[in-house]
Amino acid sequence: MEQSKKTTPAEREIERLLRNKEISGQHMRHLQIAKWKMEGRSTQEVAELSGLSERSVRRIWADYRTKGIDRMQPQYTGKNRMKMSYEAEEAALQECAAEANEGKYLRVAELQERFEAITGVQYHLHVFYRLLERHNWRKVVPRGKHPKAADSAACEAAKKLT
Repeated sequence: MEQSKKTTPAEREIERLLRNKEISGQHMRHLQIAKWKMEGRSTQEVAELSGLSERSVRRIWADYRTKGIDRMQPQYTGKNRMKMSYEAEEAALQECAAEANEGKYLRVAELQERFEAITGVQYHLHVFYRLLERHNWRKVVPRGKHPKAADSAACEAAKKLT
């Protein structure tokens, strides 16, 4: 009679998660690595199977052992553009507009200072420009004349020469 291998609750949980079609590919790979390591495979063998380096396999396995399954999902830091909800941003921009003088153009740096004072959220200038564009607040106005342009007297003199 053959002995069946007993599975631990953690192994059953990993199996259940691996059957879930809605998890990301990276999370799936981390779970698969944990499963292979639980089966007793060597780090080198798991690295070859997963296509990762041995160092990455050791790090993922250590994360599993110290943090558990709940924390194995990769913590994404990218695409975190919004520090506030869209509605909160809109309300703060409306409040900034109410403080502004009517009929005058606002400089972005001044608007940003007001916005940060109201919300307490710090933005880099280029991120604040994207916030304004997201709310259709950005109106690019051309400058009146080039800073190095000749004055009108020089232009008139040039017309008389031709």
